[in-house]
Amino acid sequence: MSMSLSKGQALLVALGLVMMVSSAGAVNPETSRIDREFQRIGLEYSVPSITASLGEDGVPVRTTADDRTEEWKHKSPTKAFALSFVVPGLGQYYYGSKTKPLLFAGIEITSWVLYANWRSDGNRRTDEFEAFADQHWLETKYVDYLQTVYGISDDEDTVATELSHHLPDTRTQQYYEMIGKYDQFAWGWDDAYMDSAGQRVYEPWVAITHPSLAPQSDRRDLYEKMRYDANSKLRNADKMIMVSLANHLISALEAYFVTKANNRKHSRQQDEFARLKLRAEIRSYSALHDTPYFKVSYKF
Repeated sequence: MSMSLSKGQALLVALGLVMMVSSAGAVNPETSRIDREFQRIGLEYSVPSITASLGEDGVPVRTTADDRTEEWKHKSPTKAFALSFVVPGLGQYYYGSKTKPLLFAGIEITSWVLYANWRSDGNRRTDEFEAFADQHWLETKYVDYLQTVYGISDDEDTVATELSHHLPDTRTQQYYEMIGKYDQFAWGWDDAYMDSAGQRVYEPWVAITHPSLAPQSDRRDLYEKMRYDANSKLRNADKMIMVSLANHLISALEAYFVTKANNRKHSRQQDEFARLKLRAEIRSYSALHDTPYFKVSYKF
């Protein structure tokens, strides 16, 4: 079948074909202008990246880039250790605990308050028993005993087994310990006595027949109780130092291992879904309309 066209009709057909071809490859002026503007400022047609993670109920949830600040951030176990070693509880605060910092800080404060109280009480009681000894233990009575029983005025002048200790020349801590602790110095107390024929004798000559026997003294017994109470307070104060040191170490170790465990736990929770990334974009490639893209990637 043949068809003949006039020159006018042929021209119209040719013009229509040209317009169809031009339309197929034409660039939308508005789209092209927007595309060039975004390219000029370095932006893309895209939406925020979407990252999948686990929710509290174990169901995957999606969070945008703005929500990622709420996710677990890796914490340094070494830093947690150092913080708690310096200030107990500070490492626990660093890794996010709200109750443990109060616990460790409370132990620290309590230990130092008790230390201060017991140290002060112990020092006060020490001053009291030393003043009591200065009043009721007389070195002249002790020398009188040495001269009466041994014929000496210095306990270093004999090797007698009863005199195994030497009284310090100055009133040191050892001085106050020895006059109450050892029987050798018992005759120095101003109320020291021995029974002789049913009578109390306060003179040391009765010790000649039995030099190894110590006289009785109520003030010596009271003095020893006073000294024991003072030393007990001081020992308790020293224990509080040990409690504080232990608190520093335990707090530091706890902060270190819990921080390390938290890093591992959150790493496992995010491990699978952290590898999955979903990205939606809208791109323009010189077309009449923008083309949506949905990109899924999984990192092995």
